[in-house]
Amino acid sequence: MTPSNLKHISRSLSKSSSSISRAISASTSTSTSVCSPPHSRRQFASTAAKKDQNRIYSPVRYPPDLATYISLSTSSSKPLLTLWTTSYCSTCKTISPLLHQILEAGVGEKEGGVLFAEVEFDAPDIMNEGLGMRYMVRSVPSLVGFWRGEVMGGGAEGVGGEGGRLGSREIQELGREGLEEWVRGAARRGEEWREGHPGGEGLFGGLWKGWGK
Repeated sequence: MTPSNLKHISRSLSKSSSSISRAISASTSTSTSVCSPPHSRRQFASTAAKKDQNRIYSPVRYPPDLATYISLSTSSSKPLLTLWTTSYCSTCKTISPLLHQILEAGVGEKEGGVLFAEVEFDAPDIMNEGLGMRYMVRSVPSLVGFWRGEVMGGGAEGVGGEGGRLGSREIQELGREGLEEWVRGAARRGEEWREGHPGGEGLFGGLWKGWGK
């Protein structure tokens, strides 16, 4: 093999090495750009979440779950609306999806938003704890609103969007429009309280006793 042939082979190897390096570099760059967008989207979704957005939690089957949701309601100064249902309640199977539609459509968010959870009234631990008696749930479905750790309103005060309790008959009489106004009325309480208490009062302090009656 002549010296000129050796030089030609050397130059060819050098070019091939450079091409491989560029290909590896380009591949690494492409891989990073593909991975980055999902991460960026997750960060954007987290930081851009609406402050007053309605939140729907998992159904309550154990008493500590309800206590946790009530604490979250208090710490965020947002009303917690609970729908009490049983597995054998046919009306519940109509009201539950209706309420989900109402909340997912953003009803009440303009007024400050609410938290929502279904309570499985016939779950063994819920029945054994006597939560239905504690919160005066006499029929299913029933709606019970919590505000600053206490039950909102009560009786007829609940009709017309003022929170409190709604029994099965009241829920059915209100229909969709009435339930939407009920949600707005509950959300309005939280918004009015937050406007009067900038910065909040902590988890347990400053209960608004007048709204708990």
